[in-house]
Amino acid sequence: LLSKGVTIRHQSRPENVERLTAEYRDGGVSAEVVSFIERVDEALSWCDVVVSRSGAAAVREIDITGRPAVLVPLPDAEEQRHNAELLVQKNQAIVVPEGGGDMGPRFSAALEK
Repeated sequence: LLSKGVTIRHQSRPENVERLTAEYRDGGVSAEVVSFIERVDEALSWCDVVVSRSGAAAVREIDITGRPAVLVPLPDAEEQRHNAELLVQKNQAIVVPEGGGDMGPRFSAALEK
């Protein structure tokens, strides 16, 4: 990813920040991992592609900014699948379902689209 100029900003639970930071570093990926993003509007305007769950607030914020997105609905949350479909219908998002083993290849394929 570094060779492609990719930098990642990742919001995670506080207990995962240190582990994820180390995993990105060990994988040679430029990443900033934080537990909270104060200005979501600024974070979304910074990025080229958003990777997110598809809760109502997240989908609305992504929609407002017009950013393309890869959405990963919570597996047992029908409303998140519905929310994601709203952006899919606008050709603003694709959905990568959680589960089914290693998500890495599925994310790579989604980002190639």
